[in-house]
Amino acid sequence: MKLLNINEFKHSLNESTNNLITIDVDVSIDPEEESEALAAFKEYGIEFEETGDTTADLTGTKENLIKYLTSDYYGWDIEDIKSVWPELFESVNESDAHSKEGIKTQMINYAIAAGRPVTHKELLNVYLKSVGLENTPENRGRGSSYFSGKGVNPFGPATSGTYKEAPFLVPSKKEPRYFQKTSDRKYIVVGI
Repeated sequence: MKLLNINEFKHSLNESTNNLITIDVDVSIDPEEESEALAAFKEYGIEFEETGDTTADLTGTKENLIKYLTSDYYGWDIEDIKSVWPELFESVNESDAHSKEGIKTQMINYAIAAGRPVTHKELLNVYLKSVGLENTPENRGRGSSYFSGKGVNPFGPATSGTYKEAPFLVPSKKEPRYFQKTSDRKYIVVGI
């Protein structure tokens, strides 16, 4: 098993997140900056089609669209993107979106889009939203079993003990990516 940093991992996303999606954006390209804009679309592997004077359709993978929208060229933060284009953070198979694996995929996609180690609180927020709950004191314990128990030990075989494996801390057939806790109690995405 190889521990991947976030940049290496972004290039190894599985097929379920590499499906193309089209979003409608507000865009106004100054003729003097047209070559720079077209270069940005090319850099992120995005197809651009004008649909109006100040609107366009952008087609690409969810990952590349998020990268473009958070780039210096477009300049939005993750929370704004999630509020305008929530479909970029949804599981490809909507019927699977509320399953354990679907939720794990959504949390992993969130962590990848953040581009940094994420906190348990951030992942809890994604989990609660995935199952249709608000982040209230009575709901905060929900989903914690997904992070409790044995995980994958990057330095050798899984640790022994009486705990069952924590589903979000181990790979599965449907979702080979998983979380690993860092020494500063944050989570990073790793793959095999």
